[in-house]
Amino acid sequence: MSRALHDQRGSAVLPGVLVILTLALMMLGAQIPRDDALRRSSIYERHGMIARQYVQSALEQGAGMAWAPAAAWQCRAGTLPAQVCVRLSGHSGRVLMRAHGAPFAFGPQVTLFRYFVLPKTNRAEIMQPLAHSRIDYCPEPREEMCR
Repeated sequence: MSRALHDQRGSAVLPGVLVILTLALMMLGAQIPRDDALRRSSIYERHGMIARQYVQSALEQGAGMAWAPAAAWQCRAGTLPAQVCVRLSGHSGRVLMRAHGAPFAFGPQVTLFRYFVLPKTNRAEIMQPLAHSRIDYCPEPREEMCR
C-alpha cells in the first residue's frame, strides 16, 4: 500500500510541471505582439526623424533656387524625396516656402514652412530668408493658403 501512495505522489509532479510550462509559454506568447508593436513604433519614429531631415534639406535646397513668387503655389522637385513650393504670403512683403514629403512608405508626411523677404523685382532670383522663420505649422492667417 505504501508503494501505491508513493507512485501517486510522483505522478502528481508531472502535471504540475506541465501546467507551469504551459503558463510560461502563454506569457512568452503574449510578450511577442507587445515587442512587435514597440519595434514598429520605433521604426515609425526613426522614419519620421529621417523624413524631417530630408524636408529640412529640401527647404535649404529650395532657398538656394531662383524663384519668381506668384499668388499660386509654384513647386519643384529637388534631388531629395521632398517637394519645395513657393507662393506669396498673406502677410505683406513676405514669400512663403513649403517643403513636404514622405521618403518612406511606412512613415509620416512631413511639412515645413519658411518665410522669405519679397524680392523687389519680378524676375526670378534667390530670396533672402527671414531670421527664425522656419516653422512646422501653417503660419498663414487662413489654413487653406498652406495647401
